[in-house]
Amino acid sequence: MKNILQLIENHCLNQKDWLQTLIDWSAINTFSTNFDGLASFSQILLKEFDVLNPESRCIVESEDRVLVTNQGLIEKQALGPILSFKKHTHAPFQIFLIGHMDTVFPPNATFQKARIEKDILIGPGVCDMKGGLLVMLQTLRILEKSPYAGNIGWQVIINSDEEISSVGSTSYIKEQAKNKNLCLVFEPAFPDGSIVNERKGSANFVIIVRGVKAHAGRDFSSGKNAITSLAKSIVAINELNHNPYETTINVGVIEGGIGLNVVPDLAIARINIRFTLKEEYSRNKDQIQHILETQKIETNCTYEFIELNHCFPKNYNEVQKPIFELYQEFAKTLNLNIGFTKSGGVCDGNTTANLNIPTIDTLGVVGGKMHTHEEYMIINSLVERIKISAFLLLQLASNRHYQERFL
Repeated sequence: MKNILQLIENHCLNQKDWLQTLIDWSAINTFSTNFDGLASFSQILLKEFDVLNPESRCIVESEDRVLVTNQGLIEKQALGPILSFKKHTHAPFQIFLIGHMDTVFPPNATFQKARIEKDILIGPGVCDMKGGLLVMLQTLRILEKSPYAGNIGWQVIINSDEEISSVGSTSYIKEQAKNKNLCLVFEPAFPDGSIVNERKGSANFVIIVRGVKAHAGRDFSSGKNAITSLAKSIVAINELNHNPYETTINVGVIEGGIGLNVVPDLAIARINIRFTLKEEYSRNKDQIQHILETQKIETNCTYEFIELNHCFPKNYNEVQKPIFELYQEFAKTLNLNIGFTKSGGVCDGNTTANLNIPTIDTLGVVGGKMHTHEEYMIINSLVERIKISAFLLLQLASNRHYQERFL
């Protein structure tokens, strides 16, 4: 163990450059649909990960994203790239490492550069999750410097659509997850340093209601008001929140109408469901469809119920517990106490966990206020989390009995 710890410490002597690297990365806008920014950052990542001498590296096209416009039309949108790197593919133990390059701040946002304030770095993506990408990169550099490198194989996937539910990359992640023994995801840890051991599932839907347009003064009675019809449905859907299963249904966006003197013939609602039980996905979907069928009969408007995407919960079960316990054990070896917490948010780890692959996420930096203009990373956590992940990989690579827990 002593030589492993020394190897990690020696590598971390280079840490003075890492913070500036993250500041530079943060200055590149990688909003999920800023394809120029994503392309620029992809080239930087390709160069950085090429230092690891991967046996293969490729840029993969994401699948198109399905959108419903504010006119109720279904369109497809191309998305940014997926990066993949592989090494030691014939090793008996294979690890999947996942991260994302996209952030939530559009190019016209005022939040575009990082700044240091005392012990934190504030900036777009420093926490979610360019900081995590840096943790992943340095962790693999430590592994590849070690005499144990060839004992475990690894594949890195970095997608560019995670912040929009990984709609174009989930299929590729599922395909590449085959024959992987373990998955590490580098989303940020919570502000108190804890990592997420259980996540809700999520599903996104669109309801489109079409009525009949009419003049609100001269011909009101011949119109069919799509907005009021939708409103009745929304009230009924909101009542589904009163359930014992921690399921939440959020009507997040409503669109419709063109003027006060026109009976609206179109109304759209965009809905998100979060659920802890896989069965809740089907149950709530069926209940919403029943509500819409009832309103369709009562109002004589037409209804469309469109599912955009869904992701099942990441449960803390017997498949998942061993990797969390091992991570916690190794953190204690480094004099760090890591707690576990639940989250209503989803990540790409939900996908791999539902393939029965032991999956641990939030291995990135410690920080908070994600998706706000105050997003921050605790600076010291960068090296701290690199050390834990590197220790985990080196122990797996040097001790077959650790690998056997996941075979």
